[in-house]
Amino acid sequence: MSDRNVPLHSVRHNARGGLVFLACLVLATCGRFYLLRGEDIIALYSEYDDYLFVQLGAHAFWWRPPDEASIIRLPVYPLWIWLCHQSGIPLYLGTNLLSIGAALFLVYGLRQLGLARPACVAVYMALLFEINAIDSMRRVVASNLYGILFVATLAWMALALASTRPQQLWIACAGLAVSLGLFAITRAESVLAWIAFIFFVLAFILREIVGAGLRNISGRKLAAVGLLPALALIAAPLVVATANKSVFGVFASSGLTSPAFSAAINHLLAIKPDKDIAYVPVTRDARKKAYAVSPAFAKLEPFLEGAQGRTWGRHAAERYHVPNEEIGGGWFFFAMRRAIIASTEARSPARVEAYCQQIASDIRQAFKAGKVQKRRVWLSLVQPDPTIWSRIPTSLGRIFTRTLSPYPPGNILDDLHPPNSNPTKEEAFDQFTYRRSFSAVDRTTISGWGFSNGVPVASIVVAKSDGTSLPVTFRSFTRPAVFEANKGQYPSLRRDTAYGFTAKLPIRSRRGLGGSLRFIFGDGTELVVKMAELEPKKFGLGSNTMQQTGWLRVEAVTDVELNGPELRRASRQMAVVGKFYSLTFAILLAVVIPSLLVLGIFRDSPAHNRRLYLWLLPLMGFVAARVAVLAIIDASSFNGTLTGYLNTIAGPLAAAAIVLNAQAIVVVRGRFASKFA
Repeated sequence: MSDRNVPLHSVRHNARGGLVFLACLVLATCGRFYLLRGEDIIALYSEYDDYLFVQLGAHAFWWRPPDEASIIRLPVYPLWIWLCHQSGIPLYLGTNLLSIGAALFLVYGLRQLGLARPACVAVYMALLFEINAIDSMRRVVASNLYGILFVATLAWMALALASTRPQQLWIACAGLAVSLGLFAITRAESVLAWIAFIFFVLAFILREIVGAGLRNISGRKLAAVGLLPALALIAAPLVVATANKSVFGVFASSGLTSPAFSAAINHLLAIKPDKDIAYVPVTRDARKKAYAVSPAFAKLEPFLEGAQGRTWGRHAAERYHVPNEEIGGGWFFFAMRRAIIASTEARSPARVEAYCQQIASDIRQAFKAGKVQKRRVWLSLVQPDPTIWSRIPTSLGRIFTRTLSPYPPGNILDDLHPPNSNPTKEEAFDQFTYRRSFSAVDRTTISGWGFSNGVPVASIVVAKSDGTSLPVTFRSFTRPAVFEANKGQYPSLRRDTAYGFTAKLPIRSRRGLGGSLRFIFGDGTELVVKMAELEPKKFGLGSNTMQQTGWLRVEAVTDVELNGPELRRASRQMAVVGKFYSLTFAILLAVVIPSLLVLGIFRDSPAHNRRLYLWLLPLMGFVAARVAVLAIIDASSFNGTLTGYLNTIAGPLAAAAIVLNAQAIVVVRGRFASKFA
């Protein structure tokens, strides 16, 4: 039917509906930015996670001076950090914009599949306000990009399933190939990308069978669907491995899954200990047996059994209540790599690989000679402890509970200035992620209090290391509480000379400035404090020359004028959104089951949007596989319910629940319409 035959009121209705739809998307986007107005990157100094990603991103991954950590992580997220830095976009803002773009792209794909506009808005909001993703974006970890790429992958799958012409299908499959290729080299679980791809191919074949019949399936279509993504999934890791071989001398996409490292860990796991310990892959008893048969591994004994080994062991000791000398969970993998560096001459990735190969070879020869008892490792890098299976149901319950009811992120004020602040590392975060909380204003604020024998602070001056000085704007005010707290210790103290002060330094950050801060009193005496000594904690400042002048105490040092009340208000609002989201999510999932069993929504759904169910196949296949991986991780090594893990499944799972419920509504409306027609 041509456009001229469409009733005018129908055209106006569609146009009005499109404007409302667009307005809803814009309002939801504004709501996301408003909710996150006080959020930013926090500086966590993890040498194999956040801080390592910052270092890798600063040097575009392959241009970083090589060391054993060079290929621990995959390159896509570090390259994203580098791209944001080069373009001048703060990492937090850039990642959020990319997340919003992926969600909008998925909405577009679902509209092509026939999903109603209200349901599309609901899907968009489910992705925008998913608290696990919001919390995870405070961290500099690859999980953030991993979840975004999965949403983009789902969008390309939707477009491929909705395609009606060969050209549309080839474009969608080309986009899917790029998305899956990047997805496979963002985190080490590349097998999950293959699972999503296989389920997508199955969904497309079902689409063709339903539409044209099994005998009439087009070979060209199958080539587009199967060939392009498969080539990308094969080529992407090979390209990374080839680049790593050229730069670092190791043909592997990741150091944690490289052949030599995997072989060394799996041979250590294969040593049968006298007694298995839950969450401890290589027990101390198994390590002692390995020391006896492997000269290469024996060189690591001083590290693994010494103070540094116990430092790594405390992570599992605190979480799983195992003895501190046991290095539990996945922390053993990192501890062994650190031990190789500390105990041998191996420094580069290639030498670490060669050393791991030697460990594996020694233990393999010991197995053949019968020097040590061997057990079967049924899953690479996973402790072959039979009790893991008994813990899987508990882990699944924890994952499901945390997905439905995630903890809202804490107050950002609690994380901006950790008590063990490391200026050098924080400077790296500030520089390469453009943290808003440290670069928004060109001044540093300090505050404190003091008291004197009638001689208050007259001025504060920043004395720079080059000999120049900067005046400081400050205000002084009386603090009667200071007088009451200290009048016993200082009998000559008067109430009117106990004062507080707030000073604004005309510098962006005290870090890297050098020089000192001079507190000049009314009688000419001074107290000089080095800028490096100013830390965000309470401490007293005093000197022999101030015995007659008084005593000064700095209460706080902040590198920006943070609006504390506003940030706390934003945190409370986020907590409310999180609770509402969790309740809505639970209701949606609860309604899905009766929709499937009672309404028979697939049978009675309109033919034009049954492809939505086919789109759910790769989504649910990936989510199921991801949950299985997380359950094994949670039952054997790390905490599998961290927001960085759950952000990949929570939003898409909510989207699936919305799609199914929307289809149920369509079916119910159709039944009522036919009944009363």
